[in-house]
Amino acid sequence: MKKIMAITIIIVFWGLVSICAAANEGQDNFNKTIKRSFSSSIIKSREFNNGTGIIFFKVKDDYLGTGDKINKIFAITSARLFTRVPNLSILKIAIPLSKDTRVYKRGIYTMVITRQMIEQFYKMKFSKRLQDNNYKPWRQEFIQKYDSKRVRAIFAVIFVKYSKK
Repeated sequence: MKKIMAITIIIVFWGLVSICAAANEGQDNFNKTIKRSFSSSIIKSREFNNGTGIIFFKVKDDYLGTGDKINKIFAITSARLFTRVPNLSILKIAIPLSKDTRVYKRGIYTMVITRQMIEQFYKMKFSKRLQDNNYKPWRQEFIQKYDSKRVRAIFAVIFVKYSKK
């Protein structure tokens, strides 16, 4: 009986260690992808917890001044994050603007999107791409099909919300 209890405790312990390792790996992948995608001078904060990634941008009208730059963050970088972070389930992004641009008004632009929503929009299973562990073909296929001003604008209209400061 004592052996069974000891084995059970060990199994539970290793299960918890595995869960913690997966959470840390998700956070590491999330942080690495953000660091590769953006200068630290435009990120106010980033957080990854229980499958939810949150990114708050600083007010950087000069960098984010064109509407398409913002659309690219929402449409393309979010796809990259879902591709590179297997346990990312929900992504929240907030981008503030302090002045009007050609496309966007002064205010805060936010997006909350799930893996299912983004995979449905792009008609791609990002999790399948993760198993391949070779991002180059995926990236080329994705960029050719979806990285255009028109598609980014459509994505933003569907998923991005606006609020005045």
